[in-house]
Amino acid sequence: MGTAQVSMADATIAADLMAMAKTDSSLLTMVCLDSSSPELRGFFQGSLNRCLNAQGQLARIAETKGWYHASLEPTEQLKEDLKFVASLPN
Repeated sequence: MGTAQVSMADATIAADLMAMAKTDSSLLTMVCLDSSSPELRGFFQGSLNRCLNAQGQLARIAETKGWYHASLEPTEQLKEDLKFVASLPN
C-alpha cells in the first residue's frame, strides 16, 4: 500500500471517528437532559465531557495532518475539498 493510500485510509478513519464522536455527544446530551437523578446526570455529563475532549484531540490531530480544516471560511473550505477530490485516484 502506497503512502497516498495509507494517508487516505487514515483520513477516512479520522473523519469516521469524528462523525461518531459528534453522534455520541448529541446522544449523551439528550440523555443528560432526560436523566431522572443527579447521579445519573453526573455520570452522563462525565461521559459527555470525555467524548468532547476526545473529539477535540482527534480534530487537532486531523487538522495538523491536513485532513480537517475547521477554521477555514466556507469558500476556502470548498476550494480545499475540490483540491482533495481532484487528487483522488480514478
